[in-house]
Amino acid sequence: MKKYTLPTTKPCINARAQRFLDQSFAQETKLPTLLLMEQAAMAISNLIMELDPDRKKHILFLAGKGNNGGDAYCSARQLLAKEYKVHILEIFPNTKLPPDATQNRFAYKTLNGKISKSSNLNNFDLEPYDIIVDGIMGTGFHLSRPLETNILQFLNKINSDKNTIKIAIDIPTGIESFSGACDQVVFKADYTVTFSAYKTALYADPGTAYCGKIILDDITMPADWLEAKLVSFQQTEILPRVLNLETFQKLEIEKDSLSHKGK
Repeated sequence: MKKYTLPTTKPCINARAQRFLDQSFAQETKLPTLLLMEQAAMAISNLIMELDPDRKKHILFLAGKGNNGGDAYCSARQLLAKEYKVHILEIFPNTKLPPDATQNRFAYKTLNGKISKSSNLNNFDLEPYDIIVDGIMGTGFHLSRPLETNILQFLNKINSDKNTIKIAIDIPTGIESFSGACDQVVFKADYTVTFSAYKTALYADPGTAYCGKIILDDITMPADWLEAKLVSFQQTEILPRVLNLETFQKLEIEKDSLSHKGK
């Protein structure tokens, strides 16, 4: 029987690997990490524009206290310029944001973007919104620091609305990026837009059940460059890889003339 080489598989990364890629990209290209956030946000904006080409839907961004929230502010600003009906709900009001997220919040607010702060999330009215974008935690979630009760209740409320399109930024809130382990309640996405490379949890049980359709955007990191960087990263930590439908479709299996079902 003819021997075949397994087609190239896709790398899977976690939060630490993503930070390593982002920092390496910025150092080598001399481009700011703010540019990576802009490109990540554009991938989210493009999906929303595809889902709502007529700009009729009301869009709610849930912004957390990390760069996942920064992606939310950035995408909301981009859509604001396209005359979309956008609104941001800050999940951790009065919390200091990382520099890139701070700059994008400032830009969105300067352009008269709407921001709400709710001391009681369950009192926030979700009825007006047709699309909800999860930028609460992303890869920053760990089971060692479970979600607060009010966030769990809020996610339950969101998940129970079957008429709303739900989009997760990078990975749905409540799932560990490196394991797929889940909190009691997870943001149940119809779409998950992830960046650079797939996160392990997007294909690991039970997290994969909550991701919906997974969209990968390279944010201008060439595949060869990314693979080389991950080889360097894996000197200290081994990462898994994804075997997807494309992998198996490229397998050409030949049957030996003397073969039978017992083989």
